[in-house]
Amino acid sequence: MFTLYRSIPIGRRSNIIDIWGEIPHTPKRDLIFVEIETGVTFTTNDLFLKKLNRNKKLSKLFNTYKNNIKNEQVSTVLYVVESKKISNLSNHIKNLKRKCLKKGIEIYAYYWQRDVGEVEFSPHYHLILILTPLTINTFKSLFKKKNRCGYKAELCNSLFLFTKYLSNKEFYAPFRKRSYGISKKMIVP
Repeated sequence: MFTLYRSIPIGRRSNIIDIWGEIPHTPKRDLIFVEIETGVTFTTNDLFLKKLNRNKKLSKLFNTYKNNIKNEQVSTVLYVVESKKISNLSNHIKNLKRKCLKKGIEIYAYYWQRDVGEVEFSPHYHLILILTPLTINTFKSLFKKKNRCGYKAELCNSLFLFTKYLSNKEFYAPFRKRSYGISKKMIVP
């Protein structure tokens, strides 16, 4: 088992703005781990560990619901909303939950991640919503196009490619803000 042997500061958060006009996260510390019994060392950085943690949460969501999605016991909605169009993401998710409950639909789990568009160059959130099974008409009534919120929603029957896409993305977040999050409870139908 590896234990942390040494933590070496690299520097502060970068001030370099990338081509999308955002400041991406950069490593702040080099971490050296040592295996106590053999003395083998392993070197990494804090950003790599953050990505590893994010990818674990994405794979947990995928593995929890992959059989339910395959057997059509749940519906998956891929949702994108521009950051500038909403003031608070948690309030936006609460409003989505309320809207779904009015139609008799339960959100079993969700995952969100900040990103910067490679085409439109604007900061936005990706959301994965796991819901009770939806018909096309119910989906359309829930997620009508609204320019005010600036969101796009898509009904999906697989999570594999999208979770792979999100796991390869860089971290983007304003200073002292989270880059991703997952629902505390993952209800399995």
